[in-house]
Amino acid sequence: MKQNHIKLAWTFWGICTLFYFYEFFVQTSPNVLLKELIENLQLSQSKIALLAGSFGFAYSIMQLPSGVLLDRFGPSRLLGGASILISIGCLLFTGDNFSSVFFGRFLMGLGASFAVIGCMKIAANWFPEDKFAFVLGLTVSVGMAGAFAGGPLISFLRNTLGFTHLFYFLGIIGLVFAACFFIFVKDSPDTNVKDEIITFKELLQGLMQAIKIPGVWIVALYGMCMFGPTIAFCSFWGGNFFALKYGISVDYAGFLTSLVFLGWLIGSPSWGYISDKLSSRKISILIGSPLAAITLFIIIYGNGISLGFLSVLLITFGIASSGFLTSFSIIKEISPKQCSASVMGFMNTMNSIGPALLPYLVGLIVAKIKYSSVEIIQNPNVANLNEFNYGLSPLVFSLILGCFIMFFVPETKCKNNYDK
Repeated sequence: MKQNHIKLAWTFWGICTLFYFYEFFVQTSPNVLLKELIENLQLSQSKIALLAGSFGFAYSIMQLPSGVLLDRFGPSRLLGGASILISIGCLLFTGDNFSSVFFGRFLMGLGASFAVIGCMKIAANWFPEDKFAFVLGLTVSVGMAGAFAGGPLISFLRNTLGFTHLFYFLGIIGLVFAACFFIFVKDSPDTNVKDEIITFKELLQGLMQAIKIPGVWIVALYGMCMFGPTIAFCSFWGGNFFALKYGISVDYAGFLTSLVFLGWLIGSPSWGYISDKLSSRKISILIGSPLAAITLFIIIYGNGISLGFLSVLLITFGIASSGFLTSFSIIKEISPKQCSASVMGFMNTMNSIGPALLPYLVGLIVAKIKYSSVEIIQNPNVANLNEFNYGLSPLVFSLILGCFIMFFVPETKCKNNYDK
């Protein structure tokens, strides 16, 4: 690549990836603020479950449409609009009634649905194919830095600015990103790239061809099983579980769960680099998936674990579970090139089913036991640890299922295999 092209590629990718950082920061905020929301709004058990799934549901239903839209109109305009949606969502989240908070969280999910696919589209347009896994790994690493910093920073900003001004501040940041996307970011180095795709019909035809490939469904199902437990545990239930199990504050428990994202920060670019260098997309999947299942099992069900060793386990879980990210490279390389964002949007649609359903499922299971999840969030010590362990069991089962499916995931050797 020419020197100027390289500079532009990294600049535009950098803006998109910082937006992904911001999106993850916003996404993980309820893990620290949930108790405060319950007390301020007097939320019932059913409303807690709805709020838990609102972001993930909006994110999930928009993944496929967002991919098609990104292929048709390009990432710059759509990411700009997505930034505005998140800003409006942050404003509504400061409301004094459940409807406002729920709809604000829903809008955050809609806006966030464009973030990672937009980054992937920029990477696919500006970087060569044999660098895609590494750039994708760096993208996710930056996003996970937002998740890792989310718990402590949200706590600090809440204590400094207050709940309402915190989300005003986050909304302003979203508007700054919108301006950057509309003014600076260029969709592709090829000014004629949009002429190649004229209608939605052509895009949908390519997408339909892709999803008829059995390997696409296998890869997508694998990703759904692997990604959901990470987000469900770290963004919603993990902090309260650790507060109960170790008798620590919710703020410190939130810091512990953020260590998983530190593991992703380390693992994402590392697995991508190894994948590109060895020309093997499956090596990270075959190593990382079983390691992730084993470490999460120990984290939830292990007894007598010190906080120091727990920290190591959480980072290890993050590194291991991030190995699934090369599946995005696989699904891109077994599909038509012209609908890269659409097929990755389909992949992310499947991935987001877990984060949308698993927090709700855990909440329902916990509520069916002795105490409601509202009581547990307000005072984790009222619950019995064994009961909470039972409620978290779907997360482990999901990872075990992913370990079974991984054997059927195709190997592409870092090349587009669609024509073959």
